[in-house]
Amino acid sequence: MRVLILGATGPSGILVIHEYFRVYPAGTAVLYVRNPSKLSSDISSNLAITVIQGELTDADALRRAFVSGGQIDAVLSTLGPVPPYSKEKLITRGYTILIPVMASHKCKRLIALSTFSHKDPRDKFAILPWLMVSLVWLFMSGAYEDIITFSKYIQEECDKNDIDWTLVRVPGLTMKEGQKAVAGYVGDGNIGVILSRHALAEFFVKAIEEKEWVRKSPAISS
Repeated sequence: MRVLILGATGPSGILVIHEYFRVYPAGTAVLYVRNPSKLSSDISSNLAITVIQGELTDADALRRAFVSGGQIDAVLSTLGPVPPYSKEKLITRGYTILIPVMASHKCKRLIALSTFSHKDPRDKFAILPWLMVSLVWLFMSGAYEDIITFSKYIQEECDKNDIDWTLVRVPGLTMKEGQKAVAGYVGDGNIGVILSRHALAEFFVKAIEEKEWVRKSPAISS
């Protein structure tokens, strides 16, 4: 198994790296990062890891990541908008480059982070998720617009390119350990508004080969 991990220097991305090697001890990984100096020494010195430096909008650098030592079986992306939440939709711009590069290199699996702001037809109304999304829309409109746009783009363009996508929609994130992810849809009576990043990492890695959530956008919480 060989994966490309985006968002590898963030708190969720770091946990995804560790969970991936726990599940796939013989696996290899490519980390595509803007600033390699943010990687801890245990990650940067791992011989099973290749680090490629580049911006998300750098098509040439992304292509290098896909030819850096074997076929990429899956892309795991924990990318999301960060303060000051630009109106430029930077994450969306990145995916408009990433997905065509994936298709050209015959990579058929994408697991990407999204949030409850992106609606699924199977969602139902629930007051706490509604309040959370409303606050994002009101106070972080740049992030809200980027999330809505890139989530829709991933679904549509992956379908066009026959890429099996999963949009993992999350609520508020914590670092609490020892919790499992519950997956479903907003308002189904099981999904709350808090998720452990450790549970998120476990869900991401488990989804690489499992088929349950292929071409679906589950909401998950602890």
